[in-house]
Amino acid sequence: MNYENHFFHQYKSIVNKNSMIIYLIITFLFLSVTSIAQKHGKWNLKKDKNGIKVFVRNEPILGLPEYKGIMKIAAPMSRLVAALRDVDEYHNLFIGTKTAILLRKEEDLQICYMHNECPFPFSDRDGIYKSIFYRNAEGGSINISIVALPDYLPQHPKKVRIVISKGYWNLKPMNDGTVEVTYQQYADPGGNFPKWIIKLYSVNIPYKALRNLRRQVELPKYQHSEDQVIPITKYKPILSEMIQH
Repeated sequence: MNYENHFFHQYKSIVNKNSMIIYLIITFLFLSVTSIAQKHGKWNLKKDKNGIKVFVRNEPILGLPEYKGIMKIAAPMSRLVAALRDVDEYHNLFIGTKTAILLRKEEDLQICYMHNECPFPFSDRDGIYKSIFYRNAEGGSINISIVALPDYLPQHPKKVRIVISKGYWNLKPMNDGTVEVTYQQYADPGGNFPKWIIKLYSVNIPYKALRNLRRQVELPKYQHSEDQVIPITKYKPILSEMIQH
């Protein structure tokens, strides 16, 4: 009997210690997430025009402007995805894009190279971007995570390579039959870009991308994309590639 009591007390002591460790880990994770959310700060509305709203806030680690554009559009989800996957049309979708080349394409993943022109006296920028297409089986929304792959190709001697860039597109079906489109991203342009130019681009890039997307989905080439199936990707994005908060 004494042995059983001794064993019970030891077991209880171990459980209590493990419970305390688990509690501390959960508390640490909660405080970390809360701290990150607070550091991101509040979104500030910078533009509200033609049904497009653009918000900007500071990204906490690099201190760079992070932008988010939102609009509603009456178009099928598959047609929107087709337009966002069409790298050949990126020069008509994203401002400043001189060249866009598809490097790799799978059913739910693609990698592309983009060359962006910059005003004199600044050097042009280029970057390689991985996009993962992920369909939410429950809510029906589609996420397209975007992350830079700076070492995927050798650097060009006359261009500044974009090393840090993270963002996403989110396509959310609404009850009124429209789709809410969200485009959120931040990037480090590198070099000696003045902050006022970065802030200007942080408003113009999402606004014009959404405006151009609204126009692009009406092109005849996308009118028969409704039959395409958006897969649940095997490349489900890790948390560090998604910045939805």
